[in-house]
Amino acid sequence: MCRLSGTTLRYPPFFPLPRFDGKAPLLAVLVVPFVLQVIAAVGLTGYLSYCNGQQVISNLAGQLASGVGDRVEQRLSQHLQTPAEVTRNNAAIMQFELLDVNDRPILERYFKHQLKIFADVNSVALVDARNNFLAVVKRSGDLIALPASKTASHDELNRPSIESAETFLLPELGSFDDLERQATESWFLAAKSAKKPLWRLSVRLTAAEEPSLTAMHLQPLYDRANRFQGVLAASASLSDLSRVLQHLKIAETDRVFIIESNGLMVANSDDNQPFRRFLREKKRSELTPVDVLPATVAPPSVVAYRRLNAVSSHDFLTQQAASSVVERFKSFDRIQSRQQFRLDVDRQRYFVYVEPIGRDQNLNWLAVVVLSEADFAEAISANNRLTLWLCIGTLITATLLGWLTSSWIARPILRLSRASRELALGEWHYPVEDDSRVAELEVLVHSFNQMAVHLQKSLDQVKIALQESEAKFTKVFRASPDAITIALLSARRYIDVNDRFLEFTGYTREEVIGQSAVSLNLPANPAQVDRFEQLLRTHHRVRDVEIDYRNKQGQLRTVLVSSDIIELEGQTCLLSIYRDITERKQAEAALFESEQRFRSAFDTTAVAMSLAAPDGRFLQVNASFCKMLGYSEAELLTLTFQEITDPDDLDATMASVQRLLAGEISYHHLKKRYLHKDGRRIWCLLSVSLVRGRKQQPLYLVAQMQVMTYPYY
Repeated sequence: MCRLSGTTLRYPPFFPLPRFDGKAPLLAVLVVPFVLQVIAAVGLTGYLSYCNGQQVISNLAGQLASGVGDRVEQRLSQHLQTPAEVTRNNAAIMQFELLDVNDRPILERYFKHQLKIFADVNSVALVDARNNFLAVVKRSGDLIALPASKTASHDELNRPSIESAETFLLPELGSFDDLERQATESWFLAAKSAKKPLWRLSVRLTAAEEPSLTAMHLQPLYDRANRFQGVLAASASLSDLSRVLQHLKIAETDRVFIIESNGLMVANSDDNQPFRRFLREKKRSELTPVDVLPATVAPPSVVAYRRLNAVSSHDFLTQQAASSVVERFKSFDRIQSRQQFRLDVDRQRYFVYVEPIGRDQNLNWLAVVVLSEADFAEAISANNRLTLWLCIGTLITATLLGWLTSSWIARPILRLSRASRELALGEWHYPVEDDSRVAELEVLVHSFNQMAVHLQKSLDQVKIALQESEAKFTKVFRASPDAITIALLSARRYIDVNDRFLEFTGYTREEVIGQSAVSLNLPANPAQVDRFEQLLRTHHRVRDVEIDYRNKQGQLRTVLVSSDIIELEGQTCLLSIYRDITERKQAEAALFESEQRFRSAFDTTAVAMSLAAPDGRFLQVNASFCKMLGYSEAELLTLTFQEITDPDDLDATMASVQRLLAGEISYHHLKKRYLHKDGRRIWCLLSVSLVRGRKQQPLYLVAQMQVMTYPYY
């Protein structure tokens, strides 16, 4: 420790403790940025590794979903291609009259032959324009032909068909024939009004009384004259489509399902059927003679099925995925291209891919593939854990190495710090050891020792220069023609003033030192002082502020005050310079009074007067001049005296003006004619003089005009 002026200074320890004075120790400056850089680099590496893993998962899931979508599209195309070809071929054959539409035995044999050839087709049907129905269907391994019959009246077939998206199917319906006939009433009118091929989904019962979804391709039939002949239909079961989707699943947690644009399920990969089973009260029209009940007894309930909407699916994951699609895209029919997003369900993340399918068959269906991120992330998660541990190990190792390296580098620097402080206190008498193994630090220590020796020699020169500088300042301070004061900023007490200030105020030096301007009663206007203080607080300096001061004898003087805040011998002081402008203010007041008198005489005199530039432009006119010529002041200020002078008198006028400008004469009198605004000529006696500036440059012409009651020739 060392002492100076009663102050105890402590050297910093080799391992400095944390301080709370806003300054960081050297080791902290060396270690903390290094550690922060390592943390940032390691963290960025880990984050990029994690992001890369997530991108790999997303790309892999996208490729897998794309493959699943392509396979679903391919399988759907294969599954629905045959019914479409059957109806198109039948329409072409009947259009070219290779088959007679009215020859039912031939049509029945032909339809049966087609069902034997095409295993994927479940039924072939025809409804002609007279509403005769003929169909051949596969049932329990047999081909059953439904005879031609009237399915409905002409009015019933042509009334608007309102079909619900929820199709009911009752196992206890009277007969298979009734079931087929009931279905034709819907698709016949749809195909007839569409005038183009279309698909319809319908629900059928299998032989085991289980519901099955059937896709029916409808083809309007026209003859060569393009007259409507009926509707051809061929159907294929979609039950196998769900089994195909089950085989396409990658894992147990994945889901693949197909929906229509209205959200109704077509097929799904889970074990649940796309139907909802419920009980419905049997209609009395559906009762057989054996089941007839009294009117007071309610008919028994029967099992019925309804197509299931995807958002109401029995499978929770399918339901959540469908609801998310609706929430994002508002409705299913708005999706026209492949879409993908992420879905969180029960703290598990899934990739959801939605792709339109069936466009080749004019179907507006969507294939939804839901893949679990956990199926892809296991290996990547293991890699991320390994990366995390490596990052932590790297961080610890780098921090220790940084601390040791920084300590090794800081040791000689801390010695230099102690030596520099001793040097500043004037107690350094020995060189710093230069045993550092760092070349630059060794040079630094050696340079410090040399600098200390030279610095000691330079101190005396600095003291001498400082004394000379103080002498020069004192000389300027004392000899300045302007009053100068130095006052403490806090109390505004004068600690030094020059002779000009004493002469200005009338006080002696003993009366001023230790006093303030207020205590000496110098300021005459408190508002001016308040403005000065406000400017000083705002800008920390003041330039040329007018303040009225009262000297010791009570005389008022006006000064321009300029002040700056300075540091002097460890104290905050205010340096102020005062310039006396009392005589200048008095001159300005006299000039203003003279101008006011001239203005009053110029404006109120009955003699017409004007001020004009040397080129003839009017600069100022009085009311008598305006009245004499009939112009307003604004109009005359846009004119020149040449424009209102009679052309016969213009040459003489200009000659006199030129003599004035040349300095040949100082004024001239002239009888001339002016042009009134209404065109009249007015005779006037004109007196003109030229006013010049300080450098004898022409400023303006002063003219007085007196109207002559009669002309002089």
